[in-house]
Amino acid sequence: MASLLATRTLAEFVARKRKELDRSPPSSDAERLDLWKDILVEGFCRAHEAIVAGQVGPLAMMGSTLAAVLVPDGVAIICHVGDSRVYLLRDELRQLTRDHTLYAEVIARGVEVPADLRSSLRNELTRALGIEGGDAPETLRVPVRPGDVFLICSDGVYESLPLEEIARTLQGGNPRQACESLVRKGYEQGGSDNMTAVVIQVREVAPLGLATKDPAETMPTLKACADSERQGRVQANSHPGSGRTQSRPPRILLVISDHWTRALLRAELIERGYDVVGAPDLLTALLSRPVERDRGPVRAILIDQETLVEPAVRLLDLLVSRHRDPPVLLLASALLGELPGPWKRVLHKPAAIGEIASAVEETVPRVSA
Repeated sequence: MASLLATRTLAEFVARKRKELDRSPPSSDAERLDLWKDILVEGFCRAHEAIVAGQVGPLAMMGSTLAAVLVPDGVAIICHVGDSRVYLLRDELRQLTRDHTLYAEVIARGVEVPADLRSSLRNELTRALGIEGGDAPETLRVPVRPGDVFLICSDGVYESLPLEEIARTLQGGNPRQACESLVRKGYEQGGSDNMTAVVIQVREVAPLGLATKDPAETMPTLKACADSERQGRVQANSHPGSGRTQSRPPRILLVISDHWTRALLRAELIERGYDVVGAPDLLTALLSRPVERDRGPVRAILIDQETLVEPAVRLLDLLVSRHRDPPVLLLASALLGELPGPWKRVLHKPAAIGEIASAVEETVPRVSA
């Protein structure tokens, strides 16, 4: 439902804008490219808004990834949000987009992911239509050459097939045959996820539009909705059920390596009327979702300093921003020395369970404001 709503909204908006540009063409190629980029971004924002508006009842948690490619005047304009990918086949197959997943964010920070957590982190989107970040798609431009082949595909395709097989399929046959072949081969390999593929083949390019740089050198940029008033309205409603969180107990995230300390503190906070989620390390804590059905947002994070070691400490900013910057309490160790960070309050070991729970209660009252 969400993906159909997103693609239909984007396609209709782009088609309408194309007619407007045909009636009143821009004065230069540069202006035309800028306008098309803004049109794509605005189309994504409208798709995001349409999904948010439909998040009612059984569809309260719906969302969608989206990727699109426009090729005006010899330059491909790429816009995407989520983990649907855009590839370019030119001599070799290259991934042009960056996945908006926790896995990609963790890897980008130089932190190794254990095998048992890779699948979970890949499935956690940091940005998608209908959730946080849906109205800030990522864009990039790639000058094209005759013979270039672009592939837009969902994760069901690229997770089922090796890159070599995808490249071989794109090299043979026409675009329609390549799409059908990719989906068929994906299912033949045992894939069960949604498989969507769109192939664009560049046949001719105007001389001034010929590629002059390697696509790997083209840096993506973020672009927010042009209508700032509507953007703010959408962001305020981008968490399903956000208007009903006042009646829920405040959710506290504990990041404590010692199992018994974490269990005792969790039991104490639950007794005091809190909803508590515990994790032994920062990497596992990232899997605590900012939005969960019938649960309020994380109102505070309590972190044991012993979990803030290299390279895991590089994930601290990701964890805090993922939960919209709640107050962070540090349980500091005298042996390690106080660590600089975004601390609302610092508690020093040894501290009694009741003392720590009282500090949480002072920071986040049980009755949400």
